[in-house]
Amino acid sequence: MSEFNWFGLAVFSAVLLATPGPAVISLLYSGVNYGFRKSLPYLFGIITGFVFNLVVSALGAGALLEFDAVYTALKFVMLGYIFYLAYKIATSAPLGDGGEAKPLHFFQGVLLNMLNPKAYTAALSAISQFSLVDHYAQSAFWIVIVNAAIVFVVDVSWCFSGQYLKRLFAHPKWHKWVNVSLAILMVLSVVWTYLR
Repeated sequence: MSEFNWFGLAVFSAVLLATPGPAVISLLYSGVNYGFRKSLPYLFGIITGFVFNLVVSALGAGALLEFDAVYTALKFVMLGYIFYLAYKIATSAPLGDGGEAKPLHFFQGVLLNMLNPKAYTAALSAISQFSLVDHYAQSAFWIVIVNAAIVFVVDVSWCFSGQYLKRLFAHPKWHKWVNVSLAILMVLSVVWTYLR
């Protein structure tokens, strides 16, 4: 496997996975609102969901998205779920307001990436561009491992940075503004992807 493009895969995946999308924006929200430690279940759910996308894509099932009916159905389910999460984010009460502050949980993170056509597109792109025909199983395995490592670093970084932003927006007025802004960004990131 000397012809495997390790550097190209790492750069490609880092650029693709670090750009803001629904998963990254929701991790930033979770870090701002609940801190890094309380966000860990959701963070690991996001990562697990993306690794699921990678494995499914490597096994060939991701190719089902090439059928317009399947892609359209997934797109509308995803949009509904994103609007639901955006609503929860925008209407969440600032911590200390007497409301029950419940962080997003593991399954919500898994579901976000399992339903995310953008995440499947990223996984399929990596598999199709960097797998080797002569060594498909071995190259696909390493593509999954490299992407899982990169998404772990990227997602941890976004969530952790949210915890530090929390200090800047401690006042309830600013806190509410940040939550509404992140909810709008989350919706826009998905709508922008579908409009292109």
